[in-house]
Amino acid sequence: MTVPLRLRFVLAAALGALAAFALDAAGARWGVAPVWRLVAALAGAWLIGFALWRQPLRVLERVARRLRRILARDLRPQRPIDTTDPVLKDLVSSAQELTDFIRESWDAADRQLGEIESIVDDLADAVIATDASSRITRANVAAGQFFGHLPHRSMVGMTIVEATLNHTLDAMVRSCIETGTVTEGVLDLFEPRERSVSAVIIPRTGPGGQVTGAVAVLHDITEIRRVDRLHRDFVANASHELRTPLASIKVMTESLLNGALDDPELGRRFVQSIAESAERLTALVDDLLFLAVREAGHTEEGAVVDVDAVAQSVAEKLQPAAAKRGIALECEAASGAQVAGDPTDVWRAIANLVDNAIRYTDPGGRARITTRAREDRVEIEVEDTGIGIAAEHQQMVFERFFRVDVVRSRESGGTGLGLSIVRQIVRSLGGDVSLRSTLGEGSTFTIALPRLKQEEAPGV
Repeated sequence: MTVPLRLRFVLAAALGALAAFALDAAGARWGVAPVWRLVAALAGAWLIGFALWRQPLRVLERVARRLRRILARDLRPQRPIDTTDPVLKDLVSSAQELTDFIRESWDAADRQLGEIESIVDDLADAVIATDASSRITRANVAAGQFFGHLPHRSMVGMTIVEATLNHTLDAMVRSCIETGTVTEGVLDLFEPRERSVSAVIIPRTGPGGQVTGAVAVLHDITEIRRVDRLHRDFVANASHELRTPLASIKVMTESLLNGALDDPELGRRFVQSIAESAERLTALVDDLLFLAVREAGHTEEGAVVDVDAVAQSVAEKLQPAAAKRGIALECEAASGAQVAGDPTDVWRAIANLVDNAIRYTDPGGRARITTRAREDRVEIEVEDTGIGIAAEHQQMVFERFFRVDVVRSRESGGTGLGLSIVRQIVRSLGGDVSLRSTLGEGSTFTIALPRLKQEEAPGV
């Protein structure tokens, strides 16, 4: 039979008192000294209390052990605690609910921490956390990649200097910890590759507001700086290119106003020079506007383009210019292929290549347009027997305002933007442009565009 916990209190007190009284009475009858009678009475009361409280104490001890294991994060499953006493049963049930709640809370916290760590590890930016002594407590994958000489997990426990070999970053972190303020700067890294990095160091504070460390976030700005440098160079080059024809127009105009108009022959030459400079200026502005519009993401709606027809149209249009320079312009366009895009763009890309071929080929030379259909692409090849391009210049010919022969380009009215426009158009069409050239023998530019399959063509 199970004795309720409350009844155990009453029984323990009553039986203990009864046992003490009985033992004391027996001892007095047998002539036992009062001290030993007291000892016997206490022992009897203790034995009765132990017998009555043994099971409840075991239950309480098991509950206490279970709670201590939970606090020690020992989340292994435990055997159920069996008891039929209502009070102990309620206590065990409450302890089990508390255990389950703590386990679920820790599981949720572990999942959230894992998600946060996964997100931080997947960041392209490097994140490094330190303690108050500038020793690393956490580093993500990108941090190891930024500095390259050791895995990111190996950085934990090291100082900033030991892990990154960068004294500038170390000084920024220490300054942030000492002052408790955000520190920003730019780092130049050279290993494992040269790059520029924007660094933001944020102080970490404890419950009392004291600084307990710092978090460094590093963002690669190499590409941003490169683009910024290209833009600055572009503005400088564009200003220079615009200044040249404007200066020529200004000089010729002043000469006419200062008396050249009185000489019909001289006046005619000056007016002709002004017209040529104005034409060059117009072409330059048109090319600049085209590049600006395309770089802003504005493109014409795609259509089906007959590559052969466009190539033949370019050849017909530029045939007089080629003949004027004594250059044979040929066109072999029989690919029967189509591409998706703006016909004007395709025409302009081919025309720019042919125009360059004519400009950089000496009289008596030859230029040829050839179209070929491959399984998944269309190739448009423009070949010439001109001056060719040195190997060290071939990677730069598609840059704005780059000229292989500055004098020849300007004399022939070139803007220095033709090949940049070709690359911009071809990339917008999902293709690529390449160059093969031998100095003194000629050049071959090849445009490769995705071929439009017959079933993809509208209306088919």
